[in-house]
Amino acid sequence: MLATKAEMRRCVDASFPGWVECAFTDASGVEHLIVEKVPTVTAEAISATSTFPRPCEIACILVQERVGPDGRTVLVVDTASPWGVQSTAGMTQFEVLREQVLELEGRPPARR
Repeated sequence: MLATKAEMRRCVDASFPGWVECAFTDASGVEHLIVEKVPTVTAEAISATSTFPRPCEIACILVQERVGPDGRTVLVVDTASPWGVQSTAGMTQFEVLREQVLELEGRPPARR
């Protein structure tokens, strides 16, 4: 399984299981915001009193891989699978640079 690197910026709802605002920038330099349950993006115990920003991961699947005009590898990923994650704008497919994506082989992803 794959995951896009992101950053938790703040706790938006401390009620169980906790909701955080996460952000990442795509290959074109556009920032995307995601508000998601804490266990979906990290195995850490996060609360309203946690220090932010903190790194997190948005699980995704690979849709396409290509080489961009600048020679860098660009991946089209879909966050709808496996956990149904979407941006605050309702998007689930994003073009990100290869170095923004982790392979989660050998360890479980964050879970709902």
